[in-house]
Amino acid sequence: MARFLRALKGLRFRLTFSHSVFFALLLAAIGFGFRENLRQETEGQVHTALEEGWDGATAFLHISDGVLRWEDFPDDPEMEAAELRLRAMHLLMDDRGNVLSVSGPYSYLPTPSPE
Repeated sequence: MARFLRALKGLRFRLTFSHSVFFALLLAAIGFGFRENLRQETEGQVHTALEEGWDGATAFLHISDGVLRWEDFPDDPEMEAAELRLRAMHLLMDDRGNVLSVSGPYSYLPTPSPE
């Protein structure tokens, strides 16, 4: 036991311990900073993707008085394919939470009730 306590008082142990604590705190600070940066970047990318997706959806879908009307593009096969992909997977709700339209994959999920 005395040998162990004597090792704790040595210069080698104190330097090793202080460097370990310093680098642990440094890495923790870098990690927290990187985490915040990563969160901001991810939120920005998700926001941009949602805006682009909504802009694309509004080209195909028109809602007036709670009635949905899908725009058809029979002359443009690329637009028609994009419309079919959108129709195949969508869940549209109004501002009160009432379901306006739901496609196959979302019909099996429980939809939240408006409160």
